[in-house]
Amino acid sequence: MNRSNFCSLASLLLGCICAYGMLSFGVNHVEEINLEEFALGAETTSFFPVHDGFPIHISKREEVPQWIAGWESRGERTVVLWVGNSQLHAINQASADARPASIRVFSSLTKDDVDVLTWSVPNANPQEHFLIFESVRSMLPIQQFVLPVVFDDFREVAVRSVLHPLMNESATELALKKTEIGRKILEENKTASNDSGTDSTEQEPSLSLQQRSEAALGSWVRDRSRLYAERTRLRGEMFISIYKYRNWLFGIDSQTVRKQIPAAYKLNRDALVALLESAAANNIKVLVYVAPLRSDITTPYDPTEYADFKSDMAKCVASHGAHFADLDSLVPGECWGQMDDIQGNGSGYDFMHFQEAGHELLSGQIGELVSQGISEKDGKP
Repeated sequence: MNRSNFCSLASLLLGCICAYGMLSFGVNHVEEINLEEFALGAETTSFFPVHDGFPIHISKREEVPQWIAGWESRGERTVVLWVGNSQLHAINQASADARPASIRVFSSLTKDDVDVLTWSVPNANPQEHFLIFESVRSMLPIQQFVLPVVFDDFREVAVRSVLHPLMNESATELALKKTEIGRKILEENKTASNDSGTDSTEQEPSLSLQQRSEAALGSWVRDRSRLYAERTRLRGEMFISIYKYRNWLFGIDSQTVRKQIPAAYKLNRDALVALLESAAANNIKVLVYVAPLRSDITTPYDPTEYADFKSDMAKCVASHGAHFADLDSLVPGECWGQMDDIQGNGSGYDFMHFQEAGHELLSGQIGELVSQGISEKDGKP
């Protein structure tokens, strides 16, 4: 081996050793970050209410059995499904016993023999809403579906891993295959849904020898290397660091204007249309509302694009026989809160999450609209 090749190999090995050492230090010394809570900011707390020992508000597929068991224990009342993003479960500057809108609406409609069951995921986009809707529809007799539309969420495109298990449900997969957007969701995410980071050698006997060998090797390494086992968390923390650096470098903060992304908007609008058509075909009443938005200061949306978004949503919903409500000005400025700015000093404005008073206002409005929808469905005046 000549001197040049030796130096190159030595540099590579030294780099690998340094990288491994830095990652190992991160595993052992860096405080673990809750990736879902990170986006909320230090001033905002998540609440997922429980009633009589059963969840009535969830965020993950593994919580569904207990969610449904609670509905069964309460006498299988009329089901209203409320799906949305973190605005439904996050409260800014909350007390320990704060109550989000979901439990407030649930409690207010109990007297009407109605179960309001909520499923929220941070930054959930309409493709994910569609996926959740079809999954729950196969398990519960939904009478009414409630969905907020958020300009920001129409900029998102990926189905996050926490929802991938839904695509492995035969009934959900069959429902998605009936539409072009549903097939696209399956095509782009189904492969990833099979890579859950667990040992799948016994879960899928039809896997090829190579796939089974890779899964077995991954399981063997995971059992013997903490660094490998923690790779998902480390990857998340790396993206958070990149996100913070990007914001610092380009001066991005909560008031930076977020433009519409045409390709993402089309995919999400197609998913919304597919959801509305599926609901209509299954005699499920739908309420779509524009989510509350902070308006006491300049919003992070282009005014023309945002107005066009609301107009398009109203027309889309009405054309499919669903009910539409514009609630973007429902929560006054004093009910909104703060979030960490790009320097992490907590002086930024939060345009998505409000204080408990805002949840009280939202629950009152949604409760009233849901009650009206139930009365109309039952033929009551």
